[in-house]
Amino acid sequence: SKKREKLLKTIGGVSHTHIIQGQVQAYFDRQLRDETLDQIGGPRNYKSVGPRERLFIMKESAARKLDRAKKGVSPTQEQQKLWDDAHETTRRRSLGQV
Repeated sequence: SKKREKLLKTIGGVSHTHIIQGQVQAYFDRQLRDETLDQIGGPRNYKSVGPRERLFIMKESAARKLDRAKKGVSPTQEQQKLWDDAHETTRRRSLGQV
């Protein structure tokens, strides 16, 4: 809004260019969130995920939780391992080792 922009300029010392860049970035971020929600069957498109797919997602999630509990691994540690594996695979592909 104009009031918010005026406050940012006068009190925050933010340039008009930075304000516009922030607005554009916020717009694209929201579009990306909406697209992601659509892809996973979020609020705007929940019917695109059928009951079988929902059941499969729940089964997969429960299996991961049980596996983490057996290994004593936190969700954060599991996520870090997935990232590490992805980086390693990418590195190997770039070197032609895969």
